[in-house]
Amino acid sequence: MSALMMGFEQSYQGLLRFLTRKLGCGETARELAHEAWLRVAEAGPDRLGGAPEQRRAYLYTVAQNLAFDHLRRQARGGQRFEAGLDAALLQDLSPGGTPDQERALALRQAVQGIEGALGGLPERVRETFLAHRLDGLDHETLARRHGVSVKTVERDVGQAMDAVHQALLRWRGERPAPRRRRQALSALLGVGGCALVGSLVWRRRELGDGELLSAAGPVLAQRRLVSRRGQLLEQRLPDGSSLHLDADSELQWRWHKSLRQAHLLRGAAFFAVQPDAQRPFVVQAGACSVRVLGTAFAVDYDGRRLSVAVEHGRVRVSDAHGRRRELVGGQGLRWDAESGLAEAELEAVARDAVAPWRSGWLVFDAAPLAEVLPQLARYLSRPLVWTPAAGRQRVSARVHLAHVPEWLRLLPASHELVLQQQGTAWRLSMRGE
Repeated sequence: MSALMMGFEQSYQGLLRFLTRKLGCGETARELAHEAWLRVAEAGPDRLGGAPEQRRAYLYTVAQNLAFDHLRRQARGGQRFEAGLDAALLQDLSPGGTPDQERALALRQAVQGIEGALGGLPERVRETFLAHRLDGLDHETLARRHGVSVKTVERDVGQAMDAVHQALLRWRGERPAPRRRRQALSALLGVGGCALVGSLVWRRRELGDGELLSAAGPVLAQRRLVSRRGQLLEQRLPDGSSLHLDADSELQWRWHKSLRQAHLLRGAAFFAVQPDAQRPFVVQAGACSVRVLGTAFAVDYDGRRLSVAVEHGRVRVSDAHGRRRELVGGQGLRWDAESGLAEAELEAVARDAVAPWRSGWLVFDAAPLAEVLPQLARYLSRPLVWTPAAGRQRVSARVHLAHVPEWLRLLPASHELVLQQQGTAWRLSMRGE
């Protein structure tokens, strides 16, 4: 696998040029190059041969087949490629056809200008824009995440677009433009976003030790995983590590030359990480990060509360305030991600209690329902809401994933609770509320 990874890094730029010539779109070429690498990695050593030329030939063959399939799909859909679009965008950003080194410096200055523009925006506006443009989340999803209306999300994205547009105009020495000209920037970010702001999706989240994720080099591979309610996913990563994704969860992982990244957007995941001192493994959840070298651990994040449990090995947890805590096998932490690690205390965690959903169970020990119910909701066909008083009730239970609805219906009988249907959701409250 190390030889394969090294071979891909050496072939990456050539492979991009090869695919760009065939497809006429650099962004699509990057996506297919990543997909080709994953296909080759999943093929296993028996299919690759021992010589570097054989691995390279196999990689290019897979990439070419993916390109042909992509073109056929586009043709069936009546869509056309705009040849040379990425090149035109770069030329537009660097007028006059400057040499590569000067153009690279100019683009870095443009990125700095964009970062400054985004840094001056309110946090929700900035995060909404980046999640929409770089993570691909739609307005409805972002509205639910931030508890605002879809129109508010549209205004946030528009405000950020204006700020970035004006930053680009200042970088080019042009006068500020009216809002009606914003469509040109929309095309730039939507098609050639990696040329300017692709790195910002990780650079905006700083690790506890102060290292910028964007310094990790180019993205070699990336993939987004989304599980439905009641669905568990498992994936083997390019380095031999593996991850298990709990139901109703969302995660994006990225592979760089010197860093392995996973961004847990919501839900829970378990990671079994292959040791690699030269390429650390970092999991981001909200404003907190978990860094490991080789271990097995679980992370659970519901947008506010975050927990980490280590099966074996060692991890370092950092929050947005720069505080750090180290955990070893058999230890866990639970805390409110907004308040950080200051009040969190280490707790003992049995080995079989680390991500027990992998084996088909949910296990709770005197846990408040406010922590229990979000996990149960991942296995229900309809949303589940509860009152603050109900959320403070504590339960101890071992629930099979296939019996979550039945367990929930029996819960009120033993805890003075009331479960009733409210619209399309289930509502849990205390008796008399």
